[in-house]
Amino acid sequence: MLTGSAKAGPVVFSSASATSSAEAPSARRGVVVLATAGTPAEVAWPIAQAVYGDASLRPKIGDPEARALAGETPEKGAPGAHSTVRELAELRLQVKGDDAASRAILKEIGRRTGARAVALVSIGEGGAPEVRVWDAADDQVGATRHRSEASGWAPLVGVLRTRYAPPPAPTPDPAKPPEKKGGTFLQNPWFWGALGAAAAAGVAVWALTRNDDAPSPVIIQWR
Repeated sequence: MLTGSAKAGPVVFSSASATSSAEAPSARRGVVVLATAGTPAEVAWPIAQAVYGDASLRPKIGDPEARALAGETPEKGAPGAHSTVRELAELRLQVKGDDAASRAILKEIGRRTGARAVALVSIGEGGAPEVRVWDAADDQVGATRHRSEASGWAPLVGVLRTRYAPPPAPTPDPAKPPEKKGGTFLQNPWFWGALGAAAAAGVAVWALTRNDDAPSPVIIQWR
């Protein structure tokens, strides 16, 4: 169990925990949501729920790792509060924004989680939460600041899906109906062989039953 006042949500993560990943950024999967230093979990976790609610953006981490990155503090001795979770929580506290030191930490978090990007949640002007996206492929934090709209965080999820969701699996070609062996009965040599045999048998019967002594039929011609 993790401490923190953020409400739990019905998000199902991969059963695999975050591990050290040597995958190239382009071969990674999903987006992790991170609360920058000073951003409470109550602000970051609803955004994490919106992002992780899209299966195509879900990273290869477990629920404890996701909560630690979103700002919740792992409780010692609680199930799932292993060293990896605590290390991620400590790394998160060092991410402050777009400075070089923060980008180095983000690169390490991206490597450990196998994520293609990190959504950085911070408190913007006026006290409203905002999100910037660090991309693992170019090691840069985007300049765009995403904010909640009338539809909540759906626009942010749409942007992330366009950029980071894996391409759809190719649709297999429809199966062709099995070809009929032998074609139609008129194309079947067995049919013609049987027909020829029947014709030959008919001629033989006619020849045997014919009576040569029988009078020829009388043909009447009208004039």
